[in-house]
Amino acid sequence: MEERIKILSCKNCGGKALLYRGDEDKLRPYYLKCEHCNNRSNAYIHIDTAILDWNDNNKPQKAKVTYHCGNCGAEVIMGFDVCTKCNTEIIWS
Repeated sequence: MEERIKILSCKNCGGKALLYRGDEDKLRPYYLKCEHCNNRSNAYIHIDTAILDWNDNNKPQKAKVTYHCGNCGAEVIMGFDVCTKCNTEIIWS
């Protein structure tokens, strides 16, 4: 069975990662580099390890959910009954 490894886009600019074989280090020649912003992985002996390193460092970040007071817009911590800034009652529904 054939298995493919997907190469993620650059987390800095969304650019495409290109695979390089460098000549400066004969023991670890393979690395990936963004075609736009020059973000790059570490160099490795094997191509698949370089790709895995790139993917680990370019995973999309999970969004943090925040809640805000409807009166003043201050961030409210889940479970508080009143806004800590303006003392407006918070109704969680």
